[in-house]
Parts: sequence; structure tokens; C-alpha cells
Amino acid sequence: MPPPLRGVLLGPPHRSAAVHAPAGRASRLSRAGTNPHYDRRVSSDDFRALGDEPFVLLTTFRRTGEPVPTPVWIVRDGDRLLVTTVANSGKVKRIGHTSRIELVASDRVGVVTEGAPVIVAEARADDSDEVRSVLDDALVAKYGDRYREVRSAREASRPDLRSTALVITPV
Repeated sequence: MPPPLRGVLLGPPHRSAAVHAPAGRASRLSRAGTNPHYDRRVSSDDFRALGDEPFVLLTTFRRTGEPVPTPVWIVRDGDRLLVTTVANSGKVKRIGHTSRIELVASDRVGVVTEGAPVIVAEARADDSDEVRSVLDDALVAKYGDRYREVRSAREASRPDLRSTALVITPV
């Protein structure tokens, strides 16, 4: 298989995420490996449109190349997408060594939206107050009371956990 082209949706990886996903997660990816939209070129509109989705399946990769899919809330900030997570989460650790990620529209439990394109992007963690403030305001604007309740519950149960932003840009 030739190396992937930048800006092109990739076909199923050498090791299909649906086959190699941890137990219980294969169903989240069951359609991703056969998604006909892998062959279509990614436009900036495809990337930006993910910011309008209520949930996105964010796939990070272990050093071994094993995919780790996680459904997340997502917001758009200009030409980038933002996701909130706990600063010491596995996502942050994996992005620290492999910035390449994949995004696809999904429901809240990670079932991929029928026909949704899988978009390859790059992510980095940013825990600056400025970016976290922009992210928090955007999440409140998009998700309202649902986000406030989840944030309050996390802060009450684990006040020691600090959140950070994942800043996602197209490749």
C-alpha cells in the first residue's frame, strides 16, 4: 500500500480499527472500515463541519499503532476544532507521542454516523488559560446546561483533575 496522501481521506488502515479495537469497542468502528467516503478528498468544509456535530469519535493511536477511539464533544474555533479532556488522560499521553488522529461523526456512545467521512488531522494539548477559556465558552454556548452539569459533577467529584484543550488542525 503506498503512503497516504496529505489531505486525502485514508482507506482502512493496515490493521483495521474494527478488528483491532479493544473488546467492547469494535461495534463503534464496525462501519468505519467499510466507509465508502474514505476515497473522497477532504475539503476544509468537511473538517469545519465536524465542529457542528454533537459528538465525534476521536481516534488516537498508541505507540504500537493500535487505535483508541473515544466519543467526545467538539467545538469549532475559526479554522481549528477544540475538544476538552482531563490533562493526564490517555488521549493527551497518546497525542504527546503521535499527533496524528482520526475524526468521524458519531453518536454519544461512539457509533459512527452512516456515510460520515473519516478525517485525518493533527492534535496537540494546550492547557493555556486563553485556549481553555475559549473552549469553555464555546462548549457552554453549544451544549448549555448539559455541559455545565457534566463539568460541575467532575469538579465536585475530582477537584484535583485539571482540564486541558485538544487543539485539532487539518493536515
